[in-house]
Amino acid sequence: MNAKETLKSYVVEGIVADLFAAEQTYALLKQIGQNANVINQANFGAFFGPLQWILSNDFFLSVARLFEKPSKKYPTRSIPSVLQFAGKFIQRTPRRAADNRDEEARRCWNEHRIPCADV
Repeated sequence: MNAKETLKSYVVEGIVADLFAAEQTYALLKQIGQNANVINQANFGAFFGPLQWILSNDFFLSVARLFEKPSKKYPTRSIPSVLQFAGKFIQRTPRRAADNRDEEARRCWNEHRIPCADV
């Protein structure tokens, strides 16, 4: 798998999937909470109580996976993993300094080793 496919996999199968799962479970929990009186009056509390527990676990796990630290032991598809992976391919010089048409920015970079925003 090349870098573009790997990055797409991290984003689509990792971050987007976990965001969708978190939003979906949150919406279900919210609806159950807003309709708790009706649910309890209809004697469905015994069903929806454990369901809320399962949904809340899924919600927190989805959110936790979004921010999981990258691991060398197993692949993670979290925001930090995507940033770490993408960081390997990002050029470290300032964009304006790398532009051949912008001599002043390149001169500023060469002299000070900092990007010069005023250029």
